[in-house]
Amino acid sequence: MNQPRHTRPHLLFILLLWLCFSAPLLALSIENLSWEANFPTDEAALNQASGLKLPQPYEPAVVRQAIDNVQSYLSDKQHRYFVRIPFPELIPVADSLMQLHFTLTEVMPSDGVKLRFYGMRYFSEARLNEMLLISDSKRFALADIEKITSELLQLYHQRGFLFAKVQLDSLVADQGLTAWINVDEGKVFKAEQVHFQGNKHSRDKALLKLSGLNTGKTITPRELEEARRKLLKAPYILEALVEPIDYNSLLIKVREGRMTYLEGVLGYDGVRKQLSGRIRLKFLNLWGSDRSLALNWQKQQLQNQLEFSYHESGPHSFPLEGDLLFTRSSRDTLWIQSKLSLSAHTRWQDHKLGLEYGFTDNLIDDSLTRSALKHHINRSLAAIWRYDSAFPAQNPHKGWQSRIAYRYIYNEDKKWVRALELDNHIFIPLGRRPVLALGMHLRDLSDTDAKSWDQYQMGGYESLRGYKQQEFSSWRLGYLSWELRWLLDSSSRLHLFFDHGAIAEKDPDNRTPKITYKSDLFAFGFGFKVRTRLGILGIDYALANTLKGLSKPANGMIHAGLDTSF
Repeated sequence: MNQPRHTRPHLLFILLLWLCFSAPLLALSIENLSWEANFPTDEAALNQASGLKLPQPYEPAVVRQAIDNVQSYLSDKQHRYFVRIPFPELIPVADSLMQLHFTLTEVMPSDGVKLRFYGMRYFSEARLNEMLLISDSKRFALADIEKITSELLQLYHQRGFLFAKVQLDSLVADQGLTAWINVDEGKVFKAEQVHFQGNKHSRDKALLKLSGLNTGKTITPRELEEARRKLLKAPYILEALVEPIDYNSLLIKVREGRMTYLEGVLGYDGVRKQLSGRIRLKFLNLWGSDRSLALNWQKQQLQNQLEFSYHESGPHSFPLEGDLLFTRSSRDTLWIQSKLSLSAHTRWQDHKLGLEYGFTDNLIDDSLTRSALKHHINRSLAAIWRYDSAFPAQNPHKGWQSRIAYRYIYNEDKKWVRALELDNHIFIPLGRRPVLALGMHLRDLSDTDAKSWDQYQMGGYESLRGYKQQEFSSWRLGYLSWELRWLLDSSSRLHLFFDHGAIAEKDPDNRTPKITYKSDLFAFGFGFKVRTRLGILGIDYALANTLKGLSKPANGMIHAGLDTSF
């Protein structure tokens, strides 16, 4: 039906009346804010938290959003979770200007919460309070509950409860606030079964031994992370994952790389216009058992050296390993040195402790009269300790590496000579990419009259850069290295370095027994290692301090190397 015509004037009258009353409200502006609360507040902080930009037109929806903003500020920043904020009172200030007056009422304090635990099977509530150092009278802020649950979960993980769950269940207001925390302990994790994935070449038992995990025993998250780190130390393991599947099953997943490595280093002495070099060939993870072979040929300015080494990984059920090393060095038909060493060591976490037997045959005519060659034979026995927590193995950014060897040498004069060898590297992260690498090396023989072929050598690519290979020798020497690295990726970096060495010297004419030290041996330079399609390319350039002063830039020592795998 059609609406009667006489109702239209009534509708027009109602619309006109609404416009008359709402027009003043639509023109109102918020001049300022005021706050009233039953707890300490900062009005400036509340004004900023509200999000209102004064002056601004009055809109109820904007005011409601401001209330939500203040609620979020109080809970997130001040940890007050039980504050009631009704719609503000409108107070006229002047024509079309008004003030919003907010009343904040905290109905229950959030800093007097009592904690209760339930759901446990292995630990009682009293035991959990003891583990967390919580007394019956102790109360907490509501914001601290998340931290406490995380701490309790970590305590369970440290005891092998890897599947434990700890979470806030409810808040009960009864003569104060009580937080009930539900604890689902699960079962203690024991790796009775280990599953392997990705090891196309490595044997399961070899990977398990590399990880250092013991099956059938309680395992913690820290031990799982340590196992992953140990697997990644193997140069043929590119990625590793160690994680529990269920209460008694463990997964070890790896991605293997290539097992044959070729390393070449070429050195050029700008002063003497001489070349030196080294070629090293490694066969890793033979038969998938972590055994390895290595051949190393080295050409120095004065001598050539050929080295053969073999690593025996030992039985899978016992942490015992062994190494065989044979080295032959020669300068000419009057100077031939042969070395053989056998060592056995055991592992414990990042430590290695072992014994080494050495045999050295020096077939040398020390008189240089072209007379019959004489054998100079030495035998030695050493105790060696190693520690290696550097990570990652190829381009460390944290941790340290240490080696201490103390050996007794029975020389050709039927005398016992003591020897001490110390090596230490520390890697200090200065940020996400910069790393400070510090090295300290010391060699000391108790026999100050040791023959030149029995002394320690220093100089070259792996000791004192800027000098030729094994340029210095003495019964006592040491060198320090400082290196500032900028990491590009897991195997690439830029670096600046400074090496400083010292050697002990005696009067060559034996006119005085006084020992002096030559400590002006230092060199500095820069270098880089970059991953290429052929492998990892590395170049070092160094200027050394010589008898004539600092080397000229055109006479600097250059070492270029390439590490590749196939």
